[in-house]
Amino acid sequence: MCKQFLAIGFTLLLMSLATYADEMVYQIKMSGRAVGYTRYELVDEGESVMIQTTVRFTLGQGEFDQEIKLIADTRLNAQTLLPVAYHLSTYINGFTQSTIDTQFEENVAKQEILAGGQTFDNEIELPTPTYIADSNFRVDHYNVVLGQYDFKQAGAQSFHTLTPLETPQSPAAVPLTLTWKGGEQITVGNTTYQTDWLEASINGTAMEFWYDREAGRIVKWTIPSQESEVLLADDSLLPTTAAVEDLATVLRRAKELPRIQVDQDLGNLSDLVSLQAHLDLHVVTSGQPPIDLPHQKFDGEMSREGETVRINGVVTVMAIESPKAKATRLPIHPGDFADPFIQPESEIESEHPEIGAKAKEITASAQTAYEATKAVVDWVTTEIRYDSTSVSAHRCLSTQAGDAVSRSRLVVALLRALNIPARIIGGLVYSNNREFVQHHWVEVYIGADAGWMPVDALTGETETFSAGHISLWRGVGSCATELSEMAIRIFDFQSAAIAWQDLVPLQVGEQNRYRFIHDGQPIGDCTSHVKDILTYHGIKCYEIDATLNLDSDRIGQIDAQAKLYLTLDGKPMFYQLSKNDESWEYLREGKTFSYTHASGRMGEAIPHMGIDRDAYFIGDNMFWQWDLMFRKQELFTGMHREISAFNPQSRMPYRIQMVVEGVEEIEFDGQKFQCFRVKVDGGLFWISSVGRFIRYENPGRKLVVELAVQE
Repeated sequence: MCKQFLAIGFTLLLMSLATYADEMVYQIKMSGRAVGYTRYELVDEGESVMIQTTVRFTLGQGEFDQEIKLIADTRLNAQTLLPVAYHLSTYINGFTQSTIDTQFEENVAKQEILAGGQTFDNEIELPTPTYIADSNFRVDHYNVVLGQYDFKQAGAQSFHTLTPLETPQSPAAVPLTLTWKGGEQITVGNTTYQTDWLEASINGTAMEFWYDREAGRIVKWTIPSQESEVLLADDSLLPTTAAVEDLATVLRRAKELPRIQVDQDLGNLSDLVSLQAHLDLHVVTSGQPPIDLPHQKFDGEMSREGETVRINGVVTVMAIESPKAKATRLPIHPGDFADPFIQPESEIESEHPEIGAKAKEITASAQTAYEATKAVVDWVTTEIRYDSTSVSAHRCLSTQAGDAVSRSRLVVALLRALNIPARIIGGLVYSNNREFVQHHWVEVYIGADAGWMPVDALTGETETFSAGHISLWRGVGSCATELSEMAIRIFDFQSAAIAWQDLVPLQVGEQNRYRFIHDGQPIGDCTSHVKDILTYHGIKCYEIDATLNLDSDRIGQIDAQAKLYLTLDGKPMFYQLSKNDESWEYLREGKTFSYTHASGRMGEAIPHMGIDRDAYFIGDNMFWQWDLMFRKQELFTGMHREISAFNPQSRMPYRIQMVVEGVEEIEFDGQKFQCFRVKVDGGLFWISSVGRFIRYENPGRKLVVELAVQE
């Protein structure tokens, strides 16, 4: 059953002596706009063929986008092209949403699905033969199925297919019907192809394919109902391989690099703001490991034997922003920086005329050492194709290909040709796939006031440098995996990325007022105002101003003002409260908060206060904070939940016991609300179906707090 796709497409690719064959790249477009890509490559495993695939695209969601990424391995029988095994990891905004493992046995597919923290098992009976055709632009799968179409017979032909992403809702194989409509010459990008045009239907979704029968590949695929198309990418659509490559895909290909699995999903490398982890590993380096840096601190032990150093301790890394405003202006003349890192050396041929000419060309419009550095890193990131071979700087420039070491050498050589000191540094980098991988990057000296600045020619980081880089050596070094197992245990991390479903549903400009009624008499109110979304310590936050004004015989007079910086997924970053003659201030610093309290002339400060990172700040009578907490909850009748909370005034952590008793309609201020009735400790809350706090009653305190809906 070795049909045309295998005979032409696979055979040509598998003739390569390298582990990885040539790759296929497709551009994804929605509503006429390029939104991502599908990339796959094939590995010959003898009796089977492995397809390694990355799909990456962005869906617009108003102010916030969802970045969808799928990383998949599909193992096929080399003779029949029927599936043997399939693994899929799906990410949204860098965080794992689900993993699906499928094993194919005779007439049965056995699945293990991990989603939402729960594991599900599926066992699906399959007709023979059944091909795999997953959703989300899996052109690699459809290339296989279209290769089975009998063009001599033409007409409508049906193929049994399994769509693993949809099996949790529909655990069965479904037919894919293909109908040949004729031959058609089409142009995609700047390339013209002779194709066969086929109409297709699967699960009620109509599609069209333009298939290059001679090359055994899809050239164009459209899904009209989704206003989507997938196009075989030539140089006009995707100018370079590097331009669409993401770190996880690149490092996944470099199988020889040492890597360490971790037990937590840290999200996207570029979004890591802070990281604290325990290291236990050996590295090979001739110098002292640069483990203590301005943005990285180490607490532990290091012991050396020859060029091998054992590192055992806790490392804390913070993301940093480039000090570009302090950078030295160009030009820089020989002797301006008396530094050894402006000289050529082995594999870094900064004196070569081609290196010097390219450096001047790339940085022609740069005004400062920072601008020159950014121009060089941007050019290398975009123009140098990833290749697992490590070569010199000049060879990397000549071939426009190289690994992370090669790219780093080229960046260093280009900058040294401009008399800007630069040096290679290395260690481990988080690869967005629950693992750290050996990696090399560059430090650049951009001026006496700015000092050394880290940049990465693989990830393209210049303006900011993420906390996912752990520096372990200078120059070209390596992890000594033969001496012991490498171990990283994550203690804490902070990411600026937010999964869409975790967002607190707030709107900039939103204002709320809550009336307090005690024993039937109004005693005051509290207000909240979502002023803006700002970046605070590298993390996007809502800026919320609030007030509390109460006056009663029971509690006296309270006049309070508060400011809260709340991450988009509801974590407090900064909280400041002034009440009468007292003030409180909390500032998140990694895993802890710094705390200051002033009362009259007396003050108190605690530099590191441990607070549960998932705790909600809910202070005395601050009912606007209850509203923020409820907006994050998914309520349903009968639900019992315990919520971690913290009282900023008393500095006391506590647990909120929440029980959803039922649903009922309430009416006040002339409006009706369909609400969940939620019992919390001694009081009752009424929460609308969209999570809005509408009313609170506490009979023991004779207190009612309600939303002022007509104001």
